[in-house]
Amino acid sequence: MANIAIVSPSASSRQLMADVLRTKGHQVNCMTSWQELDFAPMKIENQALFLLDHSLGDERVINIIADIRRLSTHYRIPIMVISASPRSEDVLRLFNLGIDDYYLKPLDAGILYSRVKRLLDLLPVPAEPHYPDTIEFDLNQLINFEIARASRGNYPFSIIQLSLDVDEAKRRPEHDVQELMNLCYDTLHRQLRETDILIGAENRLVVLCPFSDQTGTRVVMRKIIDHLSRQEADYPFSILEMSYATYPYDGRDKGGLLTYASANKEPLKEFPKSTANTLRHGG
Repeated sequence: MANIAIVSPSASSRQLMADVLRTKGHQVNCMTSWQELDFAPMKIENQALFLLDHSLGDERVINIIADIRRLSTHYRIPIMVISASPRSEDVLRLFNLGIDDYYLKPLDAGILYSRVKRLLDLLPVPAEPHYPDTIEFDLNQLINFEIARASRGNYPFSIIQLSLDVDEAKRRPEHDVQELMNLCYDTLHRQLRETDILIGAENRLVVLCPFSDQTGTRVVMRKIIDHLSRQEADYPFSILEMSYATYPYDGRDKGGLLTYASANKEPLKEFPKSTANTLRHGG
């Protein structure tokens, strides 16, 4: 059923029109003036039809019509004006301004609804997709896929895990923790190659790095840490931990890689020194 907006200064007219439409299952939004409706386009486009009472005043009705046409950019929302004026010049002027129907009072429930239904039938029907609009993979599926691909191609594959120290995170406001994870996501996303995949899972971010051996993975981690450390004063990095695992050296299946990464987590604040030392000594 449709959302229908009624704008009328008359309580009796609003009630009659609303009763007719609600008995047919429609959602009705009654207003005594246009100012009651937020002017945001999304609010306008939530309505499938506008019924405007001409007793609002000629100038006000003209302004409302102009606002609806200006703010409804995705499709044309039908407008019906309900009026007691039979003058042809009034009718023609409003049609030229963009209305879709002109209902001459007095109101009759049956006739009113038949004309409302005609206007609603003119609304565009959205096309239904013939294919899924999203393809979802969970972390386990993605790791299994990359391991199988690395095994067939005989090349390494690494995962980098950035996670929260759960005990430390509990001491922080939830908003701060979420802001930190958002920052980490943005930073990791900027550092990725086209072949890398970034996925969030259970308060952690995991980067899947095809073709990356241990040395290459540590270089990527070094870049991530360098970028995050530039904003250390504004974010509680003490609650972050980082780890990595490389196929086939640290595990030959999903379980082995994730177990190795989880068992070798280090606080992010300790990683710059340990990573630099590892790089200098070649792993």
